[in-house]
Amino acid sequence: MKVTPKMEFWSAFKKVMFYDYANFTGRARRSEFYWYYFALIVIFACFAMLCHIPALFFCYVNDVEKITLFSDILVWFYVVYKIITLIPSMAVSARRLHDIGYSGLASLFCLIPFLGSAIIMIICMKDSQVDENKYGISPKYFDEEEEFCYM
Repeated sequence: MKVTPKMEFWSAFKKVMFYDYANFTGRARRSEFYWYYFALIVIFACFAMLCHIPALFFCYVNDVEKITLFSDILVWFYVVYKIITLIPSMAVSARRLHDIGYSGLASLFCLIPFLGSAIIMIICMKDSQVDENKYGISPKYFDEEEEFCYM
């Protein structure tokens, strides 16, 4: 058995957002799962900083109406951002749980306030099952005569 190379930052994000947007079947490696969530955090942090720079400027010139406008825009963009990323986040979580042998329904632990997401993140640290399981072949391990492909 050989091990496929780990996914990189943007390739994991593109795969989850564009190729496997609502794919709840199959398996996902740890690198795909964690790089995707890291990309979500980085994108939101950049967006939040960009939205706060004008707010700081208008605070300096003491224009309260424009500060309120920018904070409202930030809230609306955050809501749209969460709606767009909700389905792929659930899908990659289900595929990651499939990869370690759990049902995708275990991702419902995220509904537990505060602890749920931490439980899923800890469970998803387990290594992939080497052999094929009921959710498909392993994306990490492959036989020497097979070729691997991320997409």
